[in-house]
Amino acid sequence: MTTSPQGTLGQVMLWKFEVIDINLLPDDYKMADLVKIRRVVIAGAAIPGVRVWQEEALRVTTRRLGE
Repeated sequence: MTTSPQGTLGQVMLWKFEVIDINLLPDDYKMADLVKIRRVVIAGAAIPGVRVWQEEALRVTTRRLGE
């Protein structure tokens, strides 16, 4: 993480996923409930028919002048 008077800059890892085989996907996840799928993925559990990966991204937080 880099910090300056203007703000901070750091790296974060984002969880990503895609359904690769709808036939393997349990019925509970077939309603395209992305929020539900994302919670399971972030918790580290596997869902049949879903490919999971992480991508690197930058997160920038700025400070207002005078703070």
